Amino acid sequence: MVIVKDRDSTVVRAFDANTRFSTHLKYYDRQENAVKFFVDLIRTMDPHPDSYAFDVIRRKTFGFTSEEMRSTRLSGSAVQYMERALLYRDIAHAQGGVTDRPVSERVAALTEWTFVNVSNHFKQTTPTGGNFFDYNDVPLSLMIRGMGSCDRSAWVLATLAVHSGLPARMVYLFVDPEGPSSHTITEIKTERGWQAVDPYGNRIYPESVWSLSKSDPKYKHATLFLNPVEACAVLPMMRLAEMICRFYVPDQILFFDVWDSARTFVADHVAPGRPPHEIDGLTDRLLSEILQLSPFSTEDHVNPKVTIANIAVGRWDFPYWLRGYYTYNMFRKIKAEVLPFLSILRPARLLQLRGQYEEAAAALAALDNAPRDAIGMLHEQRDYFSILNHYYLNAYARVESDVARFEKTWPASPRLPMLKYILAHSLTRLNRSAEASQIYPSGSNFEGRGLLR
Repeated sequence: MVIVKDRDSTVVRAFDANTRFSTHLKYYDRQENAVKFFVDLIRTMDPHPDSYAFDVIRRKTFGFTSEEMRSTRLSGSAVQYMERALLYRDIAHAQGGVTDRPVSERVAALTEWTFVNVSNHFKQTTPTGGNFFDYNDVPLSLMIRGMGSCDRSAWVLATLAVHSGLPARMVYLFVDPEGPSSHTITEIKTERGWQAVDPYGNRIYPESVWSLSKSDPKYKHATLFLNPVEACAVLPMMRLAEMICRFYVPDQILFFDVWDSARTFVADHVAPGRPPHEIDGLTDRLLSEILQLSPFSTEDHVNPKVTIANIAVGRWDFPYWLRGYYTYNMFRKIKAEVLPFLSILRPARLLQLRGQYEEAAAALAALDNAPRDAIGMLHEQRDYFSILNHYYLNAYARVESDVARFEKTWPASPRLPMLKYILAHSLTRLNRSAEASQIYPSGSNFEGRGLLR
């Protein structure tokens, strides 16, 4: 670590931009209602319901305070973010995000992995006690549970890209600019330039969202978000923590520079080829315009943004909202109540996410005789992740037999569409392509789910 007398103007600018970007977010009725819902729900579960201060939870939902941004101490939530960030780096390495291959091939590997591991959107309907609906959550929890709709899978892919050292963005698409978002994708910068990536549909486009917006109606009203990361990544203290971490893990990423993200957008799209000082000035102006806005307080307009050419660019408020949901570990307690099997599967799933498949196989096998969980979903999910583990161990014949067994044992499981995809790929690798195409025809995509509307 190098400490110098003169202040680093680049660091000062980054800290200032992150602070302006992340403090005192605008008030939204929608979020107040969401906070009330979670507080009321947790109070029905906790023997000490009055211990949850609504005002504290609500405040955390609307960004950091100036004092939190200046703090030289790490809060409990910041430490938990750091623990997740260490895992994000491990997962990105294990799943092909950090190799000597061209960046476009690394992105393809991460996209395929995200499609299989997150992009299966469903609502559990059986057993009747199950309540496995599509929770909003931090990327690691989305990966552990192994499911999520388009915005969840897009955030997972963006997270893995960032922790692979690749610039990335979240992108909302709109059919009607005055209506709700119709789909969410990711955008990642490769050696070919920015490329739109749809992990939910397992598609990589050769063009950027900026380019697609000029010719494709589905992208005409797209919104690019400058902060595709967890909220704690913007804390200035994370810059110092990252410097310390890199003594031990040279490529560990903890800090996210909002100003640099905005400058990249300006340099690549708004003013390519312009002198650096002009790009810097335009970047300052862009951030100021985004933060001067008073966004609508309706459900359909909840992120401040400005329109440039055919698209908008702005701040993604959702990561900040999650801070409120996790206050007092509230969200974790809710999930432990309604999804008790996730904590049981977590150790095995973490091994699997990090590519330690032999160890994961042993951990999953150890659950064969585990007692039935409170809502009766442990063994169904364990069987699913066991098949996925065989797939990654290249045990394709085992995948075929286990999928047949799974279909008989769990005929109503919403995991079946993804198992068809995994089975088809396994049969292809067993040189049985004709059979594979009957199970999962080329171009098929979750029986239509995930396609742009």
